[in-house]
Amino acid sequence: MRLPDQVYIKREPRALLADFFLTADRYAAERGVLLSISADFDELLAVNRANLDSWNPLIPSISPEYNDMTRHQAFWLRGESRETGKVVLARACRLYDLPPGRTMHDGFADFTLFYDDPTRAGPFEQIYSTGIAPRGIAGRFVMSVGGWHHPTIRKLNLSAIAPRVVRAWAHNEWAPPLFTSMVEDHMVEKARISYGMKNQETGINWPGCPFHDPFLATLFWMTPTQLLEGLEKFTAEEEQKRVAVASERKREIAA
Repeated sequence: MRLPDQVYIKREPRALLADFFLTADRYAAERGVLLSISADFDELLAVNRANLDSWNPLIPSISPEYNDMTRHQAFWLRGESRETGKVVLARACRLYDLPPGRTMHDGFADFTLFYDDPTRAGPFEQIYSTGIAPRGIAGRFVMSVGGWHHPTIRKLNLSAIAPRVVRAWAHNEWAPPLFTSMVEDHMVEKARISYGMKNQETGINWPGCPFHDPFLATLFWMTPTQLLEGLEKFTAEEEQKRVAVASERKREIAA
């Protein structure tokens, strides 16, 4: 089932969300990629294992190897090649709801953000969080992780929509007060543009990381207001492009 057939708009602004999902789906389809939302994390793990030449192993927080994903509120964006039928794009998202007195920093320190059973962490695995922001993030928030584009589609600029689709879906499903993502330090500048997230802070160091060691990361975050402003801007710009293309075609036909 395609993305437009799956979505049921639950939140405001309804018209903006509907327009964005249709625009994003069309944007990907025009580039040969069909989008959908999946909760089948066994498939995500299988796709990951089949593409380790271009993708790190899954971060534990979304991996069925370390978590019973049926217990958690989570999904992943599935991009399928129209030509081959194979998955060529993925990005996962998970909702957290920390108990009172707990922060994201605490979840980093004791691994509970990543493992159902923290004793599954490796013997030399540690997470050091030196930033201020994780100490202030509590309650409900989402974290999007595990982004991957197959090498054959990396020049199609699908990073312009994939992170936005994930956050928009999370907003529509759960209405979290905060959207977060961890980005490897060497990818920060590129991610800042494609994610559209203005708030960022370095300071995540994960030695012994099971999917990429060493893992040095920056925390990105945005509010619902910032999310919706970004969706509106993207949708308006894409509509302007479509109008310009249609006008040019009319002139060509008239000539």
